[in-house]
Amino acid sequence: MINIKECECQLLGAWLLGYHTNHIKDFAYFSVYCDVFKAISESEKIDMVTVANKANCSVVEIANITSQYMPSLYDSAYKFVKKQQIKNMLEALKNSPDDIITQIDQINKEIERLSNTDIKKPAELSKLYWSEIENRLMADESIKYGMPRLDYVTGGIRGEELTVIAARPSVGKTAFALQIAFRAALKDKNVLFFPLEMSATQLVERLVCKDTDIVHEHLKAPGKMSKDEYDKLEIWLSAFKRTEKNLKVIENVSYLSDIEKYIEHYNPDFIVIDQLTQLKEYKRFNSIRERFSHMTSTCKTLTMKHKKPIILLAQINRDSQDRVPTLADLKESGSIEEDADNVIMLNQKGEMDHNFKVPIQILVRKQRNGQKDVVIDAIYQSDKFSLREEM
Repeated sequence: MINIKECECQLLGAWLLGYHTNHIKDFAYFSVYCDVFKAISESEKIDMVTVANKANCSVVEIANITSQYMPSLYDSAYKFVKKQQIKNMLEALKNSPDDIITQIDQINKEIERLSNTDIKKPAELSKLYWSEIENRLMADESIKYGMPRLDYVTGGIRGEELTVIAARPSVGKTAFALQIAFRAALKDKNVLFFPLEMSATQLVERLVCKDTDIVHEHLKAPGKMSKDEYDKLEIWLSAFKRTEKNLKVIENVSYLSDIEKYIEHYNPDFIVIDQLTQLKEYKRFNSIRERFSHMTSTCKTLTMKHKKPIILLAQINRDSQDRVPTLADLKESGSIEEDADNVIMLNQKGEMDHNFKVPIQILVRKQRNGQKDVVIDAIYQSDKFSLREEM
C-alpha cells in the first residue's frame, strides 16, 4: 500500500535530479523527510552534497533517495502528499478554531492547487494547427539532415520529437550525427552534442577529415604532415572558429539529469546524445532493459518539456549481422519503438571498395507522423567520416 514516506521520497528524488523543481514551493513541510525537504527548499543550488550537509545526513542517504525516483509515480505521489497535508490542516482546524477564517482560506488555496494538477485546459486545436502550418511554411529555416530524399520523406528534424539513429558498430552513426550537427551549426543553429564514447578532439578530427584532403594517418601523427597539409589545417581551424560557437560539445556528461541542466542553460535548437548504452541516472535499475526504457522515456519527456528535438544514437544487436535490421533488433530496448517519434537505421549492404566507399542503406523504420520502412541508398566514405545519398 502506498504511504507518505514513499511518496515524499519520490518528490525529493525528482527535485534532487532537477525535475519538477517548480513544485518545491507548493509545500511548507514534509512529515518524514523534514530535514531533507527543508534543506532543498532553502538551497539556491540543489545538489546531493549541499543538501546532505544542510540536512545533517550522509551523501549515501541522499543518493538512496534519488535512486528510488520513478517518473511514472511522480504525479500520484504529489497528489498523495498534498492530500495528506490538507487532512492535517483540517485536523488542526478542529483543535484550534480561533483563527478559523485564515485557516479555511489556506485550506481552500491548497485544494485549488491540488485541483489544478488534475484539470488541464483543452488544447486550442485550430490555433495550434495553424501555428504548425506556419512553421512548416518556414521549412527552409528548419533543421535538415542534409540529404534530399531523407529530408523529403521526414520533413527534417522537428521540435518535440525524439529521433533514434541506430546501427551496428563502425557503420557510421556517429559520423552521420556529427555531420547533421555541423551542417546545422553552419546554418546558425545552436547544437548541443554529448559525445559519451569519444572526446571533443576526436570529433573535430573527423570534421577535418571530412572537409579537407589531409590524410587521417598524418593527423594522428602530425610529424608526417607536409607543409601543404599543415597550412590547410591552419586555414580550416581558423574558419571553424566562426562556427564552433554554435556547436557546443559537452564532454564527460552522461547523467540525464545533468544533460537537462545543460539544455536549460544553453537553450539549443537541438540536442545530440551519443549514445544510449552510455547514459546513466542517479537510481538503481533491476535490468539493462529497465534502465534503457527509463532513458528513452525520459529523453522523450525532455523533448516535450523543452520543445527541443533530440537525436539519440543506439546500437543494433550483433546477432542481426547477416540480415537487414528491423525495430526488433534494437539493442536491449523495446521501449525505443514505443518512445521514439522516428527511428532511422543504417545498414551496411556491401564491402568497402579500394576508395574507402561503403554501400549503406538508410532505413526509415518508424515515423510517428509519416511513411515508414523507406529505403534510401547511400555511400559512407569511411576515410572522410562522411555519409551521402547515392546518386
